[in-house]
Amino acid sequence: MIQSGHDAPVVGAEGVGVWVWLFAVLLKAHCRAVCLGSWSFLDLHGFAVVWDYSLSRAFVVFGGFLLVVYPLSSLLFLAESFLFGGFTYCFLSRLLASGCVCFSSVPPAGVGFGVVAWVRYAWGGWFLFCLLGLWGVSGRCDGGRALLAFGLRGFAGVRVLVAWVLAGGVRLTGGVLAVVRVGVAWGVGFLEPRGLGAPLPRGLLRVGSLWGALAAGGFVSVLCVRVGGRTVGWAPLCGAVALGCGCVLPRFP
Repeated sequence: MIQSGHDAPVVGAEGVGVWVWLFAVLLKAHCRAVCLGSWSFLDLHGFAVVWDYSLSRAFVVFGGFLLVVYPLSSLLFLAESFLFGGFTYCFLSRLLASGCVCFSSVPPAGVGFGVVAWVRYAWGGWFLFCLLGLWGVSGRCDGGRALLAFGLRGFAGVRVLVAWVLAGGVRLTGGVLAVVRVGVAWGVGFLEPRGLGAPLPRGLLRVGSLWGALAAGGFVSVLCVRVGGRTVGWAPLCGAVALGCGCVLPRFP
């Protein structure tokens, strides 16, 4: 247990929280049906690299290539909301205990689970995480960097609306999501060494580089999966190309 210098209670975020969230990601991996007939296309969850100095450890959250049919996806969506609630409760408990947020005690578990589940999936909920993150990165809270990364990543939730505008009514949601992920991956890699505190470890930056390449491959894949109402089975090939690109991308300093 990492000592924060405060007497507030700390939930075991170092162990339980990380594994709960990791299990949730692997369980669902954000595979959903997006109104492509009977298709559930593969949504690459990718890598979310967060370096949180209040916990003094790296949170490397990754998802696999899990393809889930539509009925089962709904059940897994519900399960993931509870699992994410468990992780977020542990994380916020640690944040509260570190003195970054002005609350004298950690909220009860039941309240915490309900609040974070609502914030996780409510429209605009991730905007709050971004505001807290910006406030933290400004120097008032060590945990702000992790909150900011959570918020930026969560903005992919608006992809349905953005896709309709950019694609003229064609739901290329996976492509828009991939663009968002590329931006977040490269943003974390390039902005972190330029004034946001100590730089990220080189290994994690390389993971971010690969993550960006996979997201770019996802952008191409979704165009191949559904183009003009016809199904084209090129998605596995595009994924392989993206993986290859991740091995030759310029490395971060």
